[in-house]
Amino acid sequence: MRDKLRVLGLELLNSGLTIGTVEHCTSGLLGASISSMCGLSTVYSGTIVTVDAEHMEKMLEISHNVFKNNGLVSSQTACQMALNGLYKLNTDICVAVVGNVVPPMAADEDLDDTVWICVATLTDKKVDFKYSKINVDGLRGRNIEAAINEALDITIGEIKRITVEE
Repeated sequence: MRDKLRVLGLELLNSGLTIGTVEHCTSGLLGASISSMCGLSTVYSGTIVTVDAEHMEKMLEISHNVFKNNGLVSSQTACQMALNGLYKLNTDICVAVVGNVVPPMAADEDLDDTVWICVATLTDKKVDFKYSKINVDGLRGRNIEAAINEALDITIGEIKRITVEE
């Protein structure tokens, strides 16, 4: 993961793009990983951490209908988190992560082991979305690491796409 963070840092610094994160199941660890890299304070705007639908509605202004129609853990929720994060954090890129990183237990049979990641990019007043679904099945820490790695991969790819298009 450290190598990916270095690549992300170099890509951000070379491009001048800014980034922020909106996190649910990773509890701010993606943002903490990014902010741990020296020199990124000029391009890293911060993290919004929300752990339930009520706080997502209040802090991120996500419509209750998104949850009602798609569930809390969905691509629609992840994309809405990323979109609203772009504007709340005033960034060029916002990475959102929402999901369940703990395998379901008997009491939580309705939960699945899914994580949705969405990267929203704002260029020339146009927003693009790239999202991914991963299924996790291990221990919580390993699942969070898998989600963060996937988020880094998508984000690096999106930065490269943007810089090639410019």
